[in-house]
Amino acid sequence: RRSSIAPTAAPQNLRHKAVAAAALMAGAPKADRENGGSIKRDVSCWIAALRTHYLVLLIFTVIVYFPRLCLSYLVFFLAQSLRLIARIFGLETNRPVQNRRILVVTDYLPPQTHGIAIRCAAYVKHMRAQGHEVVVFSTASDTSRETSFDHPNIPAVVNPFNLNNCIGYNPGVKLAWFLGAHSWDVVHVFFPSLVGSFVLTTCSWRRIPVYCSHHVEMNMFAHEHVPFAPVVKFGMFTYNLIGKWPAIKWGTLNAAPTLVFARDHLGKEHEKNLRRVPSGTHDVFTPKMDNPNERQEVRSKRFGVQDDKTKVILMVQRLSGEKGTERIFPA
Repeated sequence: RRSSIAPTAAPQNLRHKAVAAAALMAGAPKADRENGGSIKRDVSCWIAALRTHYLVLLIFTVIVYFPRLCLSYLVFFLAQSLRLIARIFGLETNRPVQNRRILVVTDYLPPQTHGIAIRCAAYVKHMRAQGHEVVVFSTASDTSRETSFDHPNIPAVVNPFNLNNCIGYNPGVKLAWFLGAHSWDVVHVFFPSLVGSFVLTTCSWRRIPVYCSHHVEMNMFAHEHVPFAPVVKFGMFTYNLIGKWPAIKWGTLNAAPTLVFARDHLGKEHEKNLRRVPSGTHDVFTPKMDNPNERQEVRSKRFGVQDDKTKVILMVQRLSGEKGTERIFPA
């Protein structure tokens, strides 16, 4: 992705040098030349970013999305037809086993370093350690730990708001085949996701339980990342149409980090199908201390706090503007 930007930036730098040289020959003041060069450089960077990310995302999600989606449904029903033929000829296609067959569909896995990716990787690791067959479809994976059960094959484009991540814009032929040809006890879809509607409709057709976990407060983050209200409204409507509303209609369970967020994001009227994602720290941290003076010692040595009235707040998160870290101080 870095190399895709470089060819665009280089010609712009050459043009910038040519403009600066022309200005110098024309006898323009130095300050004007510097200001003009700075503006041109900024404009060039914006054009490069727009051409290599925003437009690519728009083209793939709007123009390419529907033809590839139709192809995915075609592959799914082809796989279903072959399963039907196998059953007619008496071939076993859904033999009972002791372990669970779990399909995970996610845009978020290491080498991404945010919380959703780390949590998703931990889920997969521990479920496999318990002997379950966990097949993962994603937009990327840690190649040093990749197994034959990992398929980083979801068609994706670079996330224009986080260039280190990718957005899956279509399920792809391989995921469609796996959903149609294989047997699954449960499918777990990590949201936000643009492929959720396909997964949910096909699983509803086959009566496969789908667990949908929602990890991003889209209504807040959309306004933080995009300053234009009409664009935000169009984007949120599109996401609701192909993401959130299908999860509400066809998802067996919908979970979020807190029930308050789940109710706000998905609606209180769906309370019976809402769950809270269990915290991974409940079995690690305990209010019971081995040393009765541990609290006072830590507060004194680490934070320089000597009294019990002063509050010490510990926050573990990525430092980013949309996280709203500054809200903790007035609170």
